[in-house]
Amino acid sequence: MIKQRLLQVNGGHNFRDLGGYKTTDGKTVKWHRILRTGKLANLKPSDLSLLDQYHVRHDVDFRSKAEVKLEPDRLPTGADYTSLPVFREDMTDSTTPLSEQEALLSSNANFGRDQMMEAYKAMVTTTEAQESYRTFF
Repeated sequence: MIKQRLLQVNGGHNFRDLGGYKTTDGKTVKWHRILRTGKLANLKPSDLSLLDQYHVRHDVDFRSKAEVKLEPDRLPTGADYTSLPVFREDMTDSTTPLSEQEALLSSNANFGRDQMMEAYKAMVTTTEAQESYRTFF
């Protein structure tokens, strides 16, 4: 398999191989071991085949319960699934209707930035987030 950061996944978003990054102790993360993805709900058969070639065996989902319910992950053959929600409720607005998001943005030019700053902070400081990461690692 070719060492490539971005994966060509048609039905998914933000698929990246985390291989090649240097660690703090001077080592390097192995290629084809850890993938970071944005969405697995709309994977096509060709996408699932690619993940089978990567030998994906574990899917750790950090999304909120509402996000998981709205768009459950599609898994490659033989993969197990673990839900470890970082947020008690969706703080990324992925479950908020587009019309509602547009209304919020039109009433406050900084809404998007402010909302993401709050979400990124909560992503590492809340008890739920810390418990999920502790379980994961």
